[in-house]
Amino acid sequence: MDAAVILRLLPEVVRESSTDDGVLDALLDTMRGQHEPPEAVLAELDVWFRPLTTPSDAVPALASWVDLEWLLTGEERAGRADFRPGVDALRALIDEVRTLSSWRGTSRGLIRFLEIATGVTGFVVRDAQDKAFHVEVIVPSLAVSHLSLIERIVAEETPVCTTHEIVVADAGAAEPAEEAPSDE
Repeated sequence: MDAAVILRLLPEVVRESSTDDGVLDALLDTMRGQHEPPEAVLAELDVWFRPLTTPSDAVPALASWVDLEWLLTGEERAGRADFRPGVDALRALIDEVRTLSSWRGTSRGLIRFLEIATGVTGFVVRDAQDKAFHVEVIVPSLAVSHLSLIERIVAEETPVCTTHEIVVADAGAAEPAEEAPSDE
């Protein structure tokens, strides 16, 4: 905010006492300097609410706003560390949250969530043949480094009445051909 604009906001008796080199002008310059940083943020406020453009240290806050804070642990929740698979993966999850929410509780939704979170494709979700309300999540060998995250995602994104088992696919073996029925 310009010093002249600030001066116009002050009472008339104060405005009349203003001189070009007086104490009031020094105070107005100080006030102008204090307004510049927040005004710069406000001028580009929309950038802070877009997951793909917000500064990296603000991404955990956006995650909490869209109920993805449960993905973060410890220091990450305080915004002092990145999401283990990377801030870009967390940005992508936040960007896709509306679509993911509409597919929540389905094989399709779980697979998409896992693919975005880990950056690895090839997950398979299938119904267990010998157990009712039990699913097997076949994890590609490339995603093994993210097993604890995968476990948290599967536990959170499967229906509460469903149990699950996570199986790592053998790197040399072909992916299982049988998938759960399509949710479409």
